[in-house]
Amino acid sequence: MTAEQRDHVRHWSDLHAAIDRPRGAVALLDALTQVVDCQPDHIAIAVLDSALHNGRLGRDDLGTIESWIARDRRSILQHLDAAAQSGTESIVRTVLRRAGLEVRTQAAFAGVGLVDLLVGERVVVEVDSTQWHAKAEHRRRDYIRDLELTARGAIVVRVSYLQALYDHDGILRAVLAALATARGERSPD
Repeated sequence: MTAEQRDHVRHWSDLHAAIDRPRGAVALLDALTQVVDCQPDHIAIAVLDSALHNGRLGRDDLGTIESWIARDRRSILQHLDAAAQSGTESIVRTVLRRAGLEVRTQAAFAGVGLVDLLVGERVVVEVDSTQWHAKAEHRRRDYIRDLELTARGAIVVRVSYLQALYDHDGILRAVLAALATARGERSPD
């Protein structure tokens, strides 16, 4: 066995629709079925959320996917939220909900507008990507929003793209500390 063979896992299953040979692509529902069957929950949820949000996947399609995926993976479909505006937002939401926290997606916050995630009543989690937060004008907008959120009693936790992908423990620790602060408690160590 070569090193390349050891480092790669080949996923193969029967397809429900014909391969688009000129494009070398499988049908969307087949691809999404593979994602659910082969990826960790938080990644599968992020991919399906994005497909729902972008209108590529309808609620009727979810019934089809449910009938195609392994029975032990079907509960993932209960955790989808078409309001999520990015995969990283979906990942962070999944991490926080898995910890038993009440999380609202794209929640309206008085005087500010929509925030990525609202945990409880006062902890705002904003998940920043390079695409929407890299330019100076974007950062200025974020600073203005953060000041207004803080003035209205919110505690803002900003999460970067890489943190959303790889630092779930760090995100959870920060959000739990922010919740403790919001309740007037000492932060857990």
